[in-house]
Amino acid sequence: MAQLTTRQRRVLPSDSSSSSPSSYTKVDKPRRSGGGDGDEKGKGLAWFMPLLPLGILRYMSATSNIIHDCDEVFNYWEPLHFLLYKTGFQTWEYSSEFALRSYLYLIFHNLVGLPASLLFGEEKVRVFYAVRFFLGLLSVVADAVLVVALSRKYGNRIASYALATLCLTSGCFFASTSFLPSSFSMYAMSLASGLFLLEKHGLAVSVATVGVILGWPFSVLAFLPVTIYSLSRNFKKVFLSGALTSLVLLALSLLVDHQYYGRWVSSVFNLLLYNVAGGGKDFLLSC
Repeated sequence: MAQLTTRQRRVLPSDSSSSSPSSYTKVDKPRRSGGGDGDEKGKGLAWFMPLLPLGILRYMSATSNIIHDCDEVFNYWEPLHFLLYKTGFQTWEYSSEFALRSYLYLIFHNLVGLPASLLFGEEKVRVFYAVRFFLGLLSVVADAVLVVALSRKYGNRIASYALATLCLTSGCFFASTSFLPSSFSMYAMSLASGLFLLEKHGLAVSVATVGVILGWPFSVLAFLPVTIYSLSRNFKKVFLSGALTSLVLLALSLLVDHQYYGRWVSSVFNLLLYNVAGGGKDFLLSC
């Protein structure tokens, strides 16, 4: 029987070079023609990328979202109905004795409700949806600024994850068109965070101030990181921006509340006193 032999491949000169220590790594990989991650972060997503899906989802929320909280009905829709049609239920929070709710927040939404009521007359359902579409629009703009800012700062992948979260989570779907100060503070948080990432620190703190005073005062804790870091970057400019916005809003709140409560009162201070300083127990006992 013939002896079997194993054939050996002849060593080529190129083999010795391939086995050298300086092997190919991802560092040697040629960059994309677009410029790589640096360009991706600097340019970011186009505005229509977040605006389109957010607009569709917020429209769906405005047209199909139910009212989840009785507080939204009696503390906001009813007083807005009173401003528009001079009739409506009054809760004890809007009593001049306690004055816990700011009419300035209602006046802000009345800027949309009043023209809608003049346009549609007694078709109040259309007025309701006009205000809801306005709330959805605020949410779309604020969230779109945040997504674009994330794409310019950290790249499109992180921005895409954030966009998916803002579009698909049930909490954002419900809160985006809810007529509540906490929802307004949510808009302000998205917008302030986006402006902060775009390094517009003065505007970011001004928006945070609006979210706290015009929206929900207890959201101040959520805005602290943005505010503190912005102050550390440019203290004078940021401080003046926040202080001026605070003074203007507090002055407007005092004037508007004086008009509707019939006395000089700060509803922002009363709300903090009621919830933080132990005023709630005494107020409830006196009801």
